[in-house]
Amino acid sequence: MGKAGALKISACYIVKNEAKNLAKSIKSLKSQVNEIVVVDTGSTDNTITVARKLGAKVYSFPWQDDFSKARNFALSKAKGDWLVLLDADEYFTAKTAGNIRQVIRQAQQADGLLIQMVNYDVDKAEIQDYFYQLRIVRNQQGLHYEGKIHEELKLFEGKSMNFRRVSPETLEIYHTGYSNSVTRQKVERNLSILQQAVADGQSEAELARYFCDCYLGLGDMEKCTYYGWLDVKKGRRLVNFGSRCHRVLMAYYAGLSDTDSISKRRQLAEISVEQYPEVPDFWAEYSECLYQAGEYDKAIAAMEKALQLMQDYHGMEPSMLVEGHMAHQLEARLQVFRQEQADLINQEKSTIKPTEDKCNGGIQMARLKNKINKNRMKKRNNQAKQVLAGLKHDMQQFMETEDYAAAMDVMAEMAANKQMDGEIMYWGAQCYFFTGDFERAEKWVNNALNNGYNGVGVKMLLATLCMTEERNEDAFKLCDAVLTEGIEGMSKQDQEIFDNFMDNISYGYDELVSEYPKISAYLQKKQADIEADSPVNKLKQILKGKEVEEVKSHQTEVQEEVKTEPEEAPIEDKAQAALARLRQLLSKNKEQGVEENNEVQKPVETTIISEAVQEKDEITPEIQRVEKSQPIGEESDNVQQNEVEKVDVSDTLAKIAAKEISLVEKVRLINVFAGVCYQQGDYQSAFDLLSAALEINGQDAATLKNIAYTCLSAGEQEQALSFAAKLPVVDFALLYALKQN
Repeated sequence: MGKAGALKISACYIVKNEAKNLAKSIKSLKSQVNEIVVVDTGSTDNTITVARKLGAKVYSFPWQDDFSKARNFALSKAKGDWLVLLDADEYFTAKTAGNIRQVIRQAQQADGLLIQMVNYDVDKAEIQDYFYQLRIVRNQQGLHYEGKIHEELKLFEGKSMNFRRVSPETLEIYHTGYSNSVTRQKVERNLSILQQAVADGQSEAELARYFCDCYLGLGDMEKCTYYGWLDVKKGRRLVNFGSRCHRVLMAYYAGLSDTDSISKRRQLAEISVEQYPEVPDFWAEYSECLYQAGEYDKAIAAMEKALQLMQDYHGMEPSMLVEGHMAHQLEARLQVFRQEQADLINQEKSTIKPTEDKCNGGIQMARLKNKINKNRMKKRNNQAKQVLAGLKHDMQQFMETEDYAAAMDVMAEMAANKQMDGEIMYWGAQCYFFTGDFERAEKWVNNALNNGYNGVGVKMLLATLCMTEERNEDAFKLCDAVLTEGIEGMSKQDQEIFDNFMDNISYGYDELVSEYPKISAYLQKKQADIEADSPVNKLKQILKGKEVEEVKSHQTEVQEEVKTEPEEAPIEDKAQAALARLRQLLSKNKEQGVEENNEVQKPVETTIISEAVQEKDEITPEIQRVEKSQPIGEESDNVQQNEVEKVDVSDTLAKIAAKEISLVEKVRLINVFAGVCYQQGDYQSAFDLLSAALEINGQDAATLKNIAYTCLSAGEQEQALSFAAKLPVVDFALLYALKQN
């Protein structure tokens, strides 16, 4: 955590069952704060564990249907000079998170900082709205929250707070708490608290804007509009986001075309510009209402007013128009208004005779308006395509660098501009998948498919997600469908994606594979192609006595290679270094004690060493030389990690095959090198080596145990189980390791 200078910053949370969201929020600010205070109000998931792993101080506080009480308790535990106040479903964007400490240092006399909040629906990848909220505040005497719900931060009565607004380019917070998948639960909780407050005597009108939000979340627009108008008619009040109900009602009426809705929309716009004359958004809305009524002069004047206010807007109420390129869009609308007005005037002058009836004139004007609208839409679509291309390029760049948080920010921007397509939805699914949010990944995969994007990549991602949920049959059905459609014209990239998935189901799913003839045939052909020129196949040929001349030639080449290339260490030297390194690591583990999270790995190291080196009566001369030349505790201490070269599987197998030693000895030597790969974290090479050993002797207990442990360490539990099941005698240490995972 950041500790620059004397400035101390605390982050404060109140949480309940937020394990899914909390980590992302804490990580977005952790490097900028000195202390993280988390007050848990009764979680039943692993929220507390997540918080503590990320270095938070966790306190328990019983939930009392009162947000202010819980938040005030959190404030009492914070020791920082400044407080960053977030909910678990809020996080600083990747582009701005690193500016927190700098912004606070520059706050000077301000008591608090207003940060732009972005309500973002992660299920739809859609920005709902923007607004400013107090999220960073100076920790001073008298600071407290009031209100059971939608609580507000205040000082002592009669003492006002000096706020400063921070530009969204500097600091910005995304809020995902009202995404479609979580809205109902939270809304129902909030509604229950509000209803109880009214039952306890609080004014319904005073809580109208909160009731409006609740019924909006529940989709009850009748009650939503009732409470929205109740709040609007009370007039402007000095509360955070006081214009919220105005915006909710505007969005609702904008989507309706009946006469009553058109009338109410205009009435609302007139009230809004009267109560909030500084907000450009409301003047732009009023302008559209006037334009809809054909009052061009007034519409032009209102739009000019909106543009004027946008130039230097510093109001505390949020403005959706200030950011981005909205000024250009309003300018374009203004030009449309002016052009239509001029065209209609000219049309009247040139085509409508004084004797012509009004009906005919109206028809001609309607046709003209329609033509103008078509041209306007065409131009707008062309501009949107250009913007979309740029954003898609940015998102691709972020994904290539594995900056998935930034990629999702770009996706949100595209969604806000209604520029989503199936491909972008697929990319979004990948972002969620690679960040471990499989639930949302699956939703976006299905969104991509529903929007016509049904390539091999998206199907295989869905199949992978099915496998993570143990819906193996669904995954196999998807693979079968791909094979049924045919893979002949498949691109190289799609072929790679498909083959990677097929590799994952090659082991441990024999029974299920047998139910799908196309999959079975494909895997058999693929395995045959791989083995045709593989080191394992050559090894098998050598052991069976085939291609004798080729073997002799190969042995000669190996010998000459050792003689002519002094920089290449003999295989016994590599084995010697490998054993020394493994012994060193085991020795350190014994001295220091094996940590809890490494308990699964210890049996692997022990097994490989004991099975490959002990039982000296049966060990080959080759291994004996290695054993004798490097006793534990002597020269092994001098072996450095960087001296143990990365094992080349093909080269190693070829050289072991060329050795004039027994099959048992070959198996044991392969296990030694597999142990080196395992210790280096190269589980794939260890697996390949051990698979080759099993080709020689498929019943070797040591090899079966080692490959089971390797699969387990690589996260392939089902594969590990399949190999463990083949052991001639039950291994309880292995069973315990499998049980713990």
